[in-house]
Amino acid sequence: VKFSDRVRNLVATEEVYGDASYWGLSNVTITKHLEDPFGQFTAAQFDVSSDGTYRRNQYDIPISLVEGKKISWSLYLKAVSASADSCEFRIQGDSAAASDPDFTTSIEKISGDGAVSSTNTIIKKVTGLSTTSWTKVKVTTDSVISGEDLRDVNFIIYPGDTYPNQTTADKVITASWQIETGTSATDYQNPTEVDCYQGKAFVNSVSVDAGVEDNATYSASFTG
Repeated sequence: VKFSDRVRNLVATEEVYGDASYWGLSNVTITKHLEDPFGQFTAAQFDVSSDGTYRRNQYDIPISLVEGKKISWSLYLKAVSASADSCEFRIQGDSAAASDPDFTTSIEKISGDGAVSSTNTIIKKVTGLSTTSWTKVKVTTDSVISGEDLRDVNFIIYPGDTYPNQTTADKVITASWQIETGTSATDYQNPTEVDCYQGKAFVNSVSVDAGVEDNATYSASFTG
């Protein structure tokens, strides 16, 4: 028998950077191994490296994991200074055949300092972050993920409060990203700490609960 705890967090790493198969940087520099909200050193600071637009860090999720579902993206944020205390968010599809679609989203502050707002239906913003304490926000798609020939869904963070006009003064610290299906932001699940159990067993009862989901994810209880 081999099984694991239920995997809620679709982000593959505990750090907010790493394998280029998932993470991508554009015109930002990164300071790694900063302390995160849980006392580990997985957070990072992202600084715009040259004036311009679309300077970002992003995480890409294969479309097979999220197609036909709403998505909730929660993350922790901190200001670098009193003048570098904001960032913007975007959820965008990566299409093989058509222009990349943007998904309409909503934003909510879960805890901490600062204020959230909508630049438009696509771009969301948080301002007034603290330099000493963490703020947790949630960005949720308003409808299910769909589009022509989608390969991935990109979760993008832009340092600063005006992504079309970013400068080298724009910086932000972030940690503990969680992307999950549905519209709720559950407690952070570190992807490196999901327990897996394996061993020989004589099983005399199996109870399976598929819940209300429409994919192959389910939970099972073994008695033996």
